Amino acid sequence: MKKKFIALFMILVLGLTCFTACGDKDEDKKSDKKKSAKSYETVYDIADEIQKFKKGTVVMTLDADAGESGIVKGTVNAVCDGKGNYKIGIAADFNTKDLKINVSADDVIIIKDKMAYINLGEILKVADAAAGQSISDMFANMKLGYFAIPLPDDFDTEDAMNVITTFTSGSTDFLKKALKDAEVTGEKGDFTIKFTNAQAYKTFIGATADYVDEKTPELTKSFSAENLSKIDLNAYVKKLLDYYGEDINILAGAFGLEQAQVDALLQQVKALDLNSKAKDALNDEFDVNELASSVKKATDEIRKKSESITDEQIKDSSLELTVKATDTGFKIKGNALVKVDGREVRGDYSIRLSDDVSSISAPSDITRLRDFKDILQNLGGMLGGMMN
Repeated sequence: MKKKFIALFMILVLGLTCFTACGDKDEDKKSDKKKSAKSYETVYDIADEIQKFKKGTVVMTLDADAGESGIVKGTVNAVCDGKGNYKIGIAADFNTKDLKINVSADDVIIIKDKMAYINLGEILKVADAAAGQSISDMFANMKLGYFAIPLPDDFDTEDAMNVITTFTSGSTDFLKKALKDAEVTGEKGDFTIKFTNAQAYKTFIGATADYVDEKTPELTKSFSAENLSKIDLNAYVKKLLDYYGEDINILAGAFGLEQAQVDALLQQVKALDLNSKAKDALNDEFDVNELASSVKKATDEIRKKSESITDEQIKDSSLELTVKATDTGFKIKGNALVKVDGREVRGDYSIRLSDDVSSISAPSDITRLRDFKDILQNLGGMLGGMMN
């Protein structure tokens, strides 16, 4: 029962993240003027304003302490300029019985002008920490920078967050239902939300389950074959081959392939009708209705479990959220406490939204496919030796 209660507790925390939303384009155009921090009469006014958040910086942190079981800390820093360009950095500190990781990776991903840049050096640091061994040793003689990946011409990076926008649209109405039995206090852009009795938890969990059920059809549609087929895969593969063409020739030459052989292989790839193949594969493998049904079963189970929550169970637990408007954006802080077998489990998280936008530029230290020539040759030699 206690494990189930912890799971329900996490549902509450996740539900409250509806305060953080990516803005809708039309709403953003309607209201470009930002209100002063003290002009928000209710917490729902802040929720309305956050949904218009179109560009700026979002910093999310999580700090969970389970005592002897360990601690988990994490930070995600994301910047969006409102023009379809992004950069994301992460930091993580896991110190548990089964996992110990301490990494920090700035600008691990950059999206700029229809190009994605993956910070290979920082990702290898994360891989080393997660694996508990130095995977990066095999790249010891390489100075790894960013690996560039062209994005499809018909992929609108400005609309890349549509899934989140779909999920958070209408979240103000959801919050009004979800917080009906919670204690909401404060004024002038500074509010506190507390869950003080079992009914407050039940109401919030039930509203969250209803909200997920309502949004699932829209979300699953985003992954349907019809929607995903808007990207012309044939054109995209041609774009990739053109971009990496010279590198492919260099690597192929390292393995003794003639130019004519490489050209023939590339022509075969370009001749494939990947659009029809991908559509058939999606129709065969991805059942939207089956996914929606699975989600409905899960939400029904959540509702059922929440009904067993009693005031006695939550007397030593707490869940509190503060929502504050600032001159540059918003600050949201939450803290949770639950006792399990006499031990306290604490969790704190914060989300800071600011309209400040740092510069998003394409990196200059690019690692190309050809730079892996020596490593691939060594790997090929090792494989050849194993087969002989």
